[in-house]
Amino acid sequence: FFRKMPRPSFRAALSLLVSGVAGSAAPVMLTVAGSDSGGGAGIQADLKACEALGVFGTTALVALTAQNTLGVHAVHPVPAAFVRAQIDAVLGDMGAHAVKTGMLPSEEAIATVAEALDEHAVAIRVIDPVIVAASGDVLAGPAAVAALKRLLLPTATVLTPNMPEAGALLGVAAPTSVEEMRAAAAALLDLGPQAVLLKGGRLPAPEAEAAEGGAAEAAEGRAAVGMVDVYADAEHGVVELRYRRVATNNTHGAGCTLAAAVAAELAKQVHSGTGPLQPLEAVRAARAYVAEVFAASAGGKVGTGLRGPLNHARALWRGGSDGAVHDEL
Repeated sequence: FFRKMPRPSFRAALSLLVSGVAGSAAPVMLTVAGSDSGGGAGIQADLKACEALGVFGTTALVALTAQNTLGVHAVHPVPAAFVRAQIDAVLGDMGAHAVKTGMLPSEEAIATVAEALDEHAVAIRVIDPVIVAASGDVLAGPAAVAALKRLLLPTATVLTPNMPEAGALLGVAAPTSVEEMRAAAAALLDLGPQAVLLKGGRLPAPEAEAAEGGAAEAAEGRAAVGMVDVYADAEHGVVELRYRRVATNNTHGAGCTLAAAVAAELAKQVHSGTGPLQPLEAVRAARAYVAEVFAASAGGKVGTGLRGPLNHARALWRGGSDGAVHDEL
């Protein structure tokens, strides 16, 4: 159903990639993920985050979903050859300062994406290992998880699992405390990524508030309790990032949004050309954006389902109110 374009040689593709990025007026981020017809998660959330953060977003779809705030009603995987054609088309012209991967539903899809990114010499990669949905549904089987660990995790600039996904990648139970999150982040770092951001939205608020040990970030402050993410890299070690949380059901697409925002911030760093890459600073900036989005989303309503989408535009929705961040990341 599509016309297969001739694939450029590696040297030609690399030349086009470099020239496209070098001549770009804006930072460019490619997101390789699934589509959410309801507009809350997946590629739609990624593009909204890019636009809000001043980054030009491009896409390669790996799956189409028929979904809304009530749930996922159908999934249609995109053929691997067409996934590759999309990546080649984008990177062969515009290049990318950073790439973010999301839902990759099969071993074939993961292998296709990994090969394409390697051949196009894309160095800055945010790998969001979409394995377990917020509902608890398993989105990737054992073969896909193994392929992800083998082909993409060792190449990640930042790996962004949630708590169940961290357990799945490590072959252990999901962490249930800040101390277990710290241990899991360190263990994930041993799998090869340059940095790990372990999203702690599923951590019970009392556990997050009670945790007093470790290298919590003074900038976020211990008074800002209720939400803890754990970051790890070789330079900073294991760092607790603390935030406030507010009760809201508008959490659909939170994990996609945070990973996309991290990739967008890294793309801005690369585009600026002002110095070495600073993943922790990208994470901090992305977290600040997500906090604004949750505050703008609190109290509003889109759709009839339990979990509504996020308000990336940050204009006050009818019925909404300002507030602090609540996560289901």
